Amino acid sequence: SEAEALLPDQVADSEFGRPSKWAAKGILSRVYLTNKKYADAKTKLTEIISSKKFSLLDDYKQVFVYTDSGNDEIIFAVRIMKNTNGAGYPYQNVNHDFQCSASNDFMHTFSDDPRLHATIDTSNVGIFYSTKKISPELGTDNTTSINRIVLRMADVHLMMAEVLNETNGAMEDVLGNLNAVRERGGLPKYLTTDFGSKGEILDAILKERRIEFSFEDLRWFDLLRTGKAIEVMNKKNTGGNNPDAASAHPYTSIDQSHLLYPIPQAQVDASGGVLTQN
Repeated sequence: SEAEALLPDQVADSEFGRPSKWAAKGILSRVYLTNKKYADAKTKLTEIISSKKFSLLDDYKQVFVYTDSGNDEIIFAVRIMKNTNGAGYPYQNVNHDFQCSASNDFMHTFSDDPRLHATIDTSNVGIFYSTKKISPELGTDNTTSINRIVLRMADVHLMMAEVLNETNGAMEDVLGNLNAVRERGGLPKYLTTDFGSKGEILDAILKERRIEFSFEDLRWFDLLRTGKAIEVMNKKNTGGNNPDAASAHPYTSIDQSHLLYPIPQAQVDASGGVLTQN
């Protein structure tokens, strides 16, 4: 809230990467949504949408093409720049970054979604890599420049859809925000007759977020926020070539203890026992 009041209304293209007050509003919306403060989230999201300062690009793939000044959809991004003494992105070719590989479950779930083929390299059969973090120009320090997107307009629309759904907003408004992202991605819009409950709409929103924000590091927090992490992760822990597998290797089933980051033992020790492990 303090940052929102202090930050500028607009950042020049030459200073792309610095946050504006709209970045603060968007991150604050995400915090409010996580804490189920839906009225507060709706207020901030409405301010962003009503400002008309940002908009969805017509071409989904173009959102992730590197430019020095970003684009109309990006509200906030961290610039990772080559020729900065090794502080750039360390991979010219994403095939070297195994954290960017897609699971079998992901590939099968979205096989008919145009966004899958816009952001996944399918040239290596059985090994599928995201192309959202590729920059073709290698710097003299052997790193590349990318824009690490933190917040973009598609997230604002899908957060608004979730807020309205949770607060019994008009279905036309819920689906208006959801369909704005869906149709831009090349899919037909949802109709009110497609859903019989709020829970079904939430599932549709979460599925949309999973493909729209793939490899943008939001999925785990979506599952935590909506209370679905244990259910979803324990269905997908088979590993191998199973179409339902969320990982190349099986993993141990998760429980409530995996939903929190542990407090570092060094901090517990330094507190003299005041801090206890969560």
